[in-house]
Amino acid sequence: MRIRLVSRQHPDSERVPYSLPVLQLQAVLRAHEEELGFPIVVDRHQLAREQHPARALRSLTDEAPDVVALYLDGDDWLALAPIVEAMVSLLPELTVIVGGPATRGRELELLQRHPFIEVVLCDEVEVALFETIAGLHKRKSFPQYRFHDVLGIAVRNEAGEPELTLERPAVEPLDLLPSPLSGFAEPLITLGSTAVYETHRGCRFHCTLCNYGGSFKRRRGFSLERVEADIAAIDAAGCTELTLTDALFNDDPKRTLELVQLFNGSRTLQRFYANLRADRVTDELHRAFDAKIWSFLCGIFSTRAETLESLKREMDLDVARTNIERLIAAGHQVTLQIVAALPREGWPDLARSLDWAISISGARVRLLPLRIVPGTEMELHHEGLGLIRGPRSWRSPTLATPDLPQAEMLRLLGIERLLRWLERDPLSAGPLRGELARHFDSVAEALSQFLGHLETAGVECIVGSFESGSGTRALEVNELVLRDELQRFSASVAG
Repeated sequence: MRIRLVSRQHPDSERVPYSLPVLQLQAVLRAHEEELGFPIVVDRHQLAREQHPARALRSLTDEAPDVVALYLDGDDWLALAPIVEAMVSLLPELTVIVGGPATRGRELELLQRHPFIEVVLCDEVEVALFETIAGLHKRKSFPQYRFHDVLGIAVRNEAGEPELTLERPAVEPLDLLPSPLSGFAEPLITLGSTAVYETHRGCRFHCTLCNYGGSFKRRRGFSLERVEADIAAIDAAGCTELTLTDALFNDDPKRTLELVQLFNGSRTLQRFYANLRADRVTDELHRAFDAKIWSFLCGIFSTRAETLESLKREMDLDVARTNIERLIAAGHQVTLQIVAALPREGWPDLARSLDWAISISGARVRLLPLRIVPGTEMELHHEGLGLIRGPRSWRSPTLATPDLPQAEMLRLLGIERLLRWLERDPLSAGPLRGELARHFDSVAEALSQFLGHLETAGVECIVGSFESGSGTRALEVNELVLRDELQRFSASVAG
């Protein structure tokens, strides 16, 4: 059986050059191949975000896989769905399995909307995939087999209706999962000089903006012995950089200190990247971090206490500021992430949060629009909160709340020409189509003013996506590359 594991390239592909979850899926399948009782061939495939659909289709159907398992994060499925549907038309016997953060809360909906999907993985996807593959082999002898003894998946019952099987217990201890770095995957050196790694799963926070904590039920860590063995594999591959995918690397300062000391003992690793909880950095951690070069992303979200409490993400901002300044003084790069248009926040609240972040000398500041994550409280109640979900994406950003109408925010930022255009055809009313093409010059100029306003203050912006008149191409505007991208996109609209 040929199994193809597919993911999309990470938006920050320099820091995260390959998908760790796909490596983990591969490791589990290879480690337990004998238990399956039949031979399997497993390969990985990572699709570039700008890859032409026809080229992607050719590469995915090469050598005619029997099973395609797709790991979905963010709004990946919007781009992949038509490609996968075309694959099934070319390979009628193909079995399509999907899983990952983007499927959480939408398992039944995916099966209902896409007949070509056979199984949606929930819970710990590595084990669920292994048992699903075993079930596919069983179905060859028993065609009526429906996977109902496989825990933690969504399938169709005998009547063809989508349903969830029983919930899967969390893997305990995590070390039962084979390491993707120690013998089950190709040498890391073939994947580049950066190793991607996780030391624990889950998150102490259960933010209403995120479903990561719920995906793994509770916070669990790999043993120090397991981490030490994996560092040896990373050293053997000659990797020089390590990106940690942990939601909050230092949520438990005592354990984090032990981990950092292990990382400091690496023979080859020189640079590290991690998500940091800024108010939980102890003196011991500061000293341990200083032994290597670290880059940190600190999610501040807001400086309004009521907002952080409503998001279930309380933080001591005074302690956080002291720690951030100390990290910067020690030579570490720190990026502070502020989120625009949070519930019950007005423009003055966002301005205060930005001012707070910008006032920390040496810190990079990133402004993100609010993202609606499927399966979360925020997504379930977004209409009641007055949040806008865009036409193309489950995780579409918004710049509007009841207390912060989009027009008001744009007016406060001095974007008068865009405001006049919005009054004729608001962003919230639907896709940007012919109106965008006809008013593109004024929109481009206004958006340039908006980004320039924040760029002057040293803020790195990530602002949603804008759809062409034909609706066939979406432009993502990231990290202040607006002007060049807008010119290129304008030419495509004109063409």
